[in-house]
Amino acid sequence: KISRSVEMLILGRLVIGLFCGLCTGFVPMYIGEISPTALRGAFGTLNQLGIVIGILVAQIFGLKLILGTELLWPLLLGFTIIPAVLQCAALPFCPESPRFLLINRKEEERAKEILQRLWGTQDVAQDIQEMKDESLRMAQEKKVTVLELFRA
Repeated sequence: KISRSVEMLILGRLVIGLFCGLCTGFVPMYIGEISPTALRGAFGTLNQLGIVIGILVAQIFGLKLILGTELLWPLLLGFTIIPAVLQCAALPFCPESPRFLLINRKEEERAKEILQRLWGTQDVAQDIQEMKDESLRMAQEKKVTVLELFRA
């Protein structure tokens, strides 16, 4: 059986670990960029809460009484496909980050449209200005290399 193959287990865990690591960094950044300032902390906390609840559920399912048996452990590992499929299905509905569009691509109109749609208000001028100010501050900051980080 493929589910009993040690090589497939290692490869699967490697792929899952890689993408979980990427999502651990990218998802909070995206949430912070699309959230209204007043709700940014709450949305970031909900992301972490979801991760912790997922770990708790996995630990509970891993008990010998549930799926932690020699026969059912491949099924337990296979359950990781459920959130992955849900995430892939939701991805096309996620708008590009307004902050990325404004700062990196210089697409102010598109950034405004997305902010208006996300926040349900037409008045996003102050938020756009904050992003522009942030862009100016970022441009003035000294760029630090990875080597300089380790020297400090």
